[in-house]
Amino acid sequence: MIRIILLEDHAIVREGIRFLLEQETDISVVAEFEHPQDLFAALPALNADLLITDLDFKQFRGLDILLDSVAITTLIRTIVLSMHGEAGMARRAMDLGAFGYVSKSRSARELVTAIQAVHQGHFYLSEDIRDQVVITPPHITKREHEVLRLLRAGKTAKVIGNELGISDKTVYIHRASLMEKFKCKTLIELSQKAHELGI
Repeated sequence: MIRIILLEDHAIVREGIRFLLEQETDISVVAEFEHPQDLFAALPALNADLLITDLDFKQFRGLDILLDSVAITTLIRTIVLSMHGEAGMARRAMDLGAFGYVSKSRSARELVTAIQAVHQGHFYLSEDIRDQVVITPPHITKREHEVLRLLRAGKTAKVIGNELGISDKTVYIHRASLMEKFKCKTLIELSQKAHELGI
């Protein structure tokens, strides 16, 4: 079951999204919030997989919700559901840690597709903006590329160190750098992002 939190300040929209999502057998809305501050206070204690959030609130405009000091995108995988369909807005949201961006002009079916993709660790952009957004891979050094290739092959730090003639500690340093550059929390996410970016 994919557990969803909704952050949307228009009750009729929020209720409609919840109704549509709960028609799916593998999705459950476990919490919903009208005000960002209420979400910020409750989020650390909530047992959920994904957050779906609008971008425009009384206290937050545009991407400010993703820039808040609470840094919601570091606590939970986040999908932006917004009336803003500009490629630049979507790209910036992804740069700030969002895993998905769906414009409100799209169908409920596409939102479900986005939820399923993000839950599996993939990025998702709705079709109306996908072709407009080019995600540029982060710059990595030749050594980081070698470490990444071996990590994706499932090799341990010790084995990688032996193959490359470097210490385990150096491998861990390269791995930490890769995780930061790709904005990943796990090796699985790192591998998936590298694959999606063609690295």
